[in-house]
Amino acid sequence: MQEEKKYYTIGQISKLYHIGADSIRYYEEKGLIVPKRSDSGYRLYMDTDIWCMNVIEEMRRLDISVDRIKKYLDDETLESSVSFFEEELAIINEKIKKLEDIKHEVEETISDLNSVNDLVLDEIKIVEYPERKYFAIFTKFTEEEEMDFLMKKVSELHSKGERIIGNNRMAAAFDLENEEGYNGVILYSNNGDNVSPKGKYLTISYSGSWKSREYAEKLVKYAGENGIKIDTRFVDRAWIDIHATSLFEDRVSRIEVRIIEE
Repeated sequence: MQEEKKYYTIGQISKLYHIGADSIRYYEEKGLIVPKRSDSGYRLYMDTDIWCMNVIEEMRRLDISVDRIKKYLDDETLESSVSFFEEELAIINEKIKKLEDIKHEVEETISDLNSVNDLVLDEIKIVEYPERKYFAIFTKFTEEEEMDFLMKKVSELHSKGERIIGNNRMAAAFDLENEEGYNGVILYSNNGDNVSPKGKYLTISYSGSWKSREYAEKLVKYAGENGIKIDTRFVDRAWIDIHATSLFEDRVSRIEVRIIEE
């Protein structure tokens, strides 16, 4: 006498695996399990479905996608199983690498934001820089909103793009000899296609809203009083800007101009 097959309802499966009925229906929709139907149309699951559900549960715990699980179930041999999990290991290693990159970027952001504590406001200092490469877009603008747009464009010149928050390597370029406003934006980057010469730079940091020309004129006055010859081109580095704080009193910029040594 043939043994009667045992069937399970969707409610029993849901309770057994601690998942909602919608999830079970989704697995059915994706072809992972194929329940039978009773005369009244109810789903009935067999022991083979329990085996599939065990596989699904294990793989979902490993964060393997439903589409990848379907591929595994459709071609299940010892050889294909080893190959499948080798592929998964490669995917996991790539995710780890991406997470390490993200972690490094977040750590850099924290370090750059905290670096503002090393700046002394309203004090003129001479800073020596090595040769610095940079990207640039030279076009005139006057409003901060225009600078944000240009900053985004110049950051895209970098092969990976550049983070905006805490990036104190972005600056607005200007020249006191010309009319009000700025000549463009620059992004210091090792991949840049322009070069800023190494040497000593006259600098001053300030807080609040933009005061580029006011503080550049302080550098000009200081240079004149101390017999220092400086370039006519200035940059205002946005050390802490609107992307890091909405409070004007927290924003910090630094004016830099190259000292011309004879």
